[in-house]
Amino acid sequence: MNLVAKLFRSTSNKRDSAKQEGEQINFSSLFTSMENGEKLFNQLKVRCHPDRFAGTDKETIAEHLFKAVQSNRTNYSKMIELKKQIENELYNE
Repeated sequence: MNLVAKLFRSTSNKRDSAKQEGEQINFSSLFTSMENGEKLFNQLKVRCHPDRFAGTDKETIAEHLFKAVQSNRTNYSKMIELKKQIENELYNE
């Protein structure tokens, strides 16, 4: 079996198991994250870029948060949490 068929089969199995468990897809949340996700990502990557805090004690915190923003680029709810964390750790003293 080729790789594409394996991936398709595993995806369809997950989808079928989700349907059996009664999980529903929240499309309004999906559309919100699609519309606002890229804007929020761009805003956060600028706000916590490590170069903004070069030579300060917050540089390592900014590096950690910047990596977290990069790795959660498509996770809108996690980026909302990171936005709060960035405000608290980098801009509030």
